[in-house]
Amino acid sequence: MEQLKSVIEMLKKINSKNSSVLDSCMEEKLQKDMEYENLFQAYWSANLRISNVVVLLEAIDKELAAIKI
Repeated sequence: MEQLKSVIEMLKKINSKNSSVLDSCMEEKLQKDMEYENLFQAYWSANLRISNVVVLLEAIDKELAAIKI
């Protein structure tokens, strides 16, 4: 149970750092540089997947906690 919470917290930290990187991307460069745009899209997609995994793991953690009661 604690290991699951540790994984959730680690993924939240990664997600937070990814979000700050995405927020710092320059709009002009995204429009002009195709490689930069592709990298941004891949990063955004990975960030979305991490967010979904966090939500899933939190739901599992909640269910496990309910079962133990």
